[in-house]
Amino acid sequence: MILSCSKEWLDVNTDPNSPESASPELVLSAGTLELATFVGGYYNLLGGFWSNYWTQSNAANQYKYIDQYNIIITDFDREWNHMFASTLNDLRYVRVKAEEDEEWTIYLMATVLECYGFQVLADLYDEIPYFEALQGQSEGNFSANFDSGQEIYDALIVELDKALSKELDVLSDKTLNQDFVFGWADAEVQPGLWVQFANTLKLKIFMRQMYARPAVAEAGVRALFNAGANFLTTDAQLDIYIDAADQDNPLYACNVRKLNVGTNLRSSASIYNYLFDDGAVNLDPRFPYLMGPSPSGSGNVPLPQGGFSVLSTVVDPPTVSVFVLSPTTPVPLISEAESYFLQAEAIARGWGSGDAKTLYDAGVTADFAKYGLDATPYIAGGGRYAYPGGDFETQQEAIIMAKWVSMAGTQSIEAFFETNRTHYPSYYTPVGGNYDAKYADALAASGVIVYSLEGLTQGQFPKRILVPQSERLTNVNTPSEILSAKVTDKVWWDTK
Repeated sequence: MILSCSKEWLDVNTDPNSPESASPELVLSAGTLELATFVGGYYNLLGGFWSNYWTQSNAANQYKYIDQYNIIITDFDREWNHMFASTLNDLRYVRVKAEEDEEWTIYLMATVLECYGFQVLADLYDEIPYFEALQGQSEGNFSANFDSGQEIYDALIVELDKALSKELDVLSDKTLNQDFVFGWADAEVQPGLWVQFANTLKLKIFMRQMYARPAVAEAGVRALFNAGANFLTTDAQLDIYIDAADQDNPLYACNVRKLNVGTNLRSSASIYNYLFDDGAVNLDPRFPYLMGPSPSGSGNVPLPQGGFSVLSTVVDPPTVSVFVLSPTTPVPLISEAESYFLQAEAIARGWGSGDAKTLYDAGVTADFAKYGLDATPYIAGGGRYAYPGGDFETQQEAIIMAKWVSMAGTQSIEAFFETNRTHYPSYYTPVGGNYDAKYADALAASGVIVYSLEGLTQGQFPKRILVPQSERLTNVNTPSEILSAKVTDKVWWDTK
């Protein structure tokens, strides 16, 4: 089971239901930090397995259940409860207080973060409490009705539009310091960055409905472009972590510091081979920043997805690539690269104005740049990641594959959602008459989502997680379809 990743140094959470008056700025910072802890820690860990970034080591057992798609109702129970009871509750409190005080920049910040959190939960579970959520004891409602993902998506757009309609104010330096996403910016620039964040989140919400509700998606995207919406040109992220206990990156804290071992997550052959690609001939320069040093002799080799049962006499664990994690890695909510890729896909689809190639190139460039690398030769004509001609499907594949690489290790749950939406990278089930043959086939896989060699879902890929036991036991309004859901059941927008 996933261990607790408490952040004692960030424990500034004040109960908004207590008699004491809670500072909205302080509660906002607490909600922001908790959101990053779950999205960048627990859910990032899950998404990394299901996006084929890493697989369980063949020298440990910690995450076998995730690698096998063996998620049960007691898994992620703590995350569900904390997201509702703490993270989203804090952000809602800030929204209410900010609206009462007409502090519209803080109102926009809390709205964007709350909508972001609800979207992640809706995409993970398909149906969740939304309209009656966060009421609890104050409203006498402990059994909130569940709402469909489609209803939630529509409501999120309404909330974002309301926040964007307000005249934003410039924050004081004291308040600006509580903004862990854009607090580094000049006070006069910071509100505009939150507008960009809100617009980019709206773009993501519409694009995710591309196949389920194409008319709604197209209308929403066209409206954004026609209105001249500004989208993110920088990372919306928390870049605050240091190499110290309770102050480090949440995934590093969970998987390395708390376990006192840094070798659980081994590089999945799928992304390893995709980046390695004949090594010296076509090695992607981002490879060592994700997979570690290039292989030398028999050292630093990948594992196939779900290859944790292979004997150590066959694959010596010390020779297997360990996925690179750092205690100081930022947690992006929406990255600069993601923003460009969303715009590029919208334009390639014919729903937006501008040049898809230019924005695609900007996305690849932004991802290279975060490692101090130059993408120019890779996106040039004839380069490995040159933007393709042809139809939309060809261009969408290039965009999503580039996004898949850019999200490795930091936005893994978002990459999982995008694969479910677009089916890129494509799904692949290892073939062979026995385990050894399937193992060899999976080990050779490149740039595909490989069905785990130890998968327990009869060849069906995971699509969601299960509403946890605590909610089932306490909420009499949990729908029957949620009670009977399986991890292989698609969420509402996964219709391609």
